[in-house]
Amino acid sequence: MSQPKPTTATARPLPNILSRCLVDLTAAASAALIISPAIYIIDRAIIENASGRAPLTTSITSSLRQFLTTPIKFMRNPMFGLVFMVYGGTYLTANSIDTWMGVWKGEQDRFVGAGGVEKFVATTSANIGLGLIKDRELTKAYGAHGASPSPRTAAPTRPQPPSSIISSSISRHMSTAAAAQQRRFPPMAYVLFTTRDSLTVFSSFNVPAMIAPYAPGGLTCAQLLTPCVVQFLSTPFHLFGLSLYNEPGPMPTSQRLQKMSQLYLKSTFARIGRILPAFGVGGVVNRKVRNTGLEAI
Repeated sequence: MSQPKPTTATARPLPNILSRCLVDLTAAASAALIISPAIYIIDRAIIENASGRAPLTTSITSSLRQFLTTPIKFMRNPMFGLVFMVYGGTYLTANSIDTWMGVWKGEQDRFVGAGGVEKFVATTSANIGLGLIKDRELTKAYGAHGASPSPRTAAPTRPQPPSSIISSSISRHMSTAAAAQQRRFPPMAYVLFTTRDSLTVFSSFNVPAMIAPYAPGGLTCAQLLTPCVVQFLSTPFHLFGLSLYNEPGPMPTSQRLQKMSQLYLKSTFARIGRILPAFGVGGVVNRKVRNTGLEAI
């Protein structure tokens, strides 16, 4: 006598849900912890280079030196925490969608990278929502009007009398507060960053599954390749958003585009350098850790 097919209610036993959620969280956190240092270093360098505060290589070298010499201090930086939040949250969202759809629909577990409208909408919302917070704070901190220059050895200064120290401290505080009050993140920059992130998320979570059958290395190759290729299309949106913040005054679009063209190739390859770990290496790590954990349940 044939056995009845499992229904949606019995295909996924409820006691496994908590274990699966812990696996999803562990995989997302593992991927985020591995990739966040490189992403933070490159993000900071791109912003400082675009604002003229520090050359790209100088900023990368300074941040890398800080990471290697004082890693705990480096990772306690709130700006680093924002980067970890973005990618941990994005991968956790993708994993949770896979788990939820598996439990709800009684489907087989899907690798992270599988297509699906529900995954695209959820991961895009998470990545863009968290990413805009991160981009706003990093741009304020390391942009043209930020208060945190690239880490480097401070030059020795002569001792100053207490009254001079207090006076200069008050002046710096007042000027920083006034600048912060005057500087507001342009609404159009939000639109540009949203478009940039939508392209990246779609190429990271939906496209790999589409091209995996045709890629020489299968899903792993597609996961590493597609987020990098799309940066040639998404980088102009990134540079235009930074331009609107760093140079908010009236400026002909042609002049903005001319300045962007000077930064395009350097910024594109820098973004490839950050996207490769963010959604390439990070995607592979997240998928392998998650699948290993699910096999152990």
